Amino acid sequence: MWKSRIDEPYVKHTCVRICQGDILRDIKFRIVYPSTDPAKENIKEIFFPYVIILSQDCDLKNSSRPPKSGKEALPGGVLIKNQFLPNVLFAPAFPIDLIASGDHFKEVFGLCQEVISSDRKKRIRQNQDDRYHFLGTFQQLQIPDLVIDFKAYFTLPIETISSLHATHYQATLSELFRERLNQRFANYFSRIGLPELYPPTPL
Repeated sequence: MWKSRIDEPYVKHTCVRICQGDILRDIKFRIVYPSTDPAKENIKEIFFPYVIILSQDCDLKNSSRPPKSGKEALPGGVLIKNQFLPNVLFAPAFPIDLIASGDHFKEVFGLCQEVISSDRKKRIRQNQDDRYHFLGTFQQLQIPDLVIDFKAYFTLPIETISSLHATHYQATLSELFRERLNQRFANYFSRIGLPELYPPTPL
């Protein structure tokens, strides 16, 4: 049987650019909410211990390339960049015990989730729960057992992520592992809730 050259779930790269599957640590940013008072901004500071980049790697790669002068410019100096990616999609990742206790949104949003039973926690570890994705520990790169809740995802301008990347970069999911993550996220994100069109048939 052919043996894959990917023998670890995580790798580390040189941080030349943002890559799909990058895990960043201790990420803090601000969200501006609408305010009834135009003179005041309603700003909320968000902090996540870990986040993982979900945007496609080809988009991140193409967007990191500077436009060529001359060939990619319109009259007046406006640059043409068809592959420009204005925002980067990412999801926070939490220690599994924080997910299990239902407290992973408590500090950020002041909300508690349901407490997860031991049986469901086992299914989460095996990636058999559609809402969550489990990332196992990897001590060599200081990655603990983490869980992504697919109900929580964010975007930030690519310039913001780029400014944080070099100093907050921790590790990167290997190709096969990041593909599995994005497939599961896409399946969860694209689910459709079907309405109950007919009353249940009495037994």
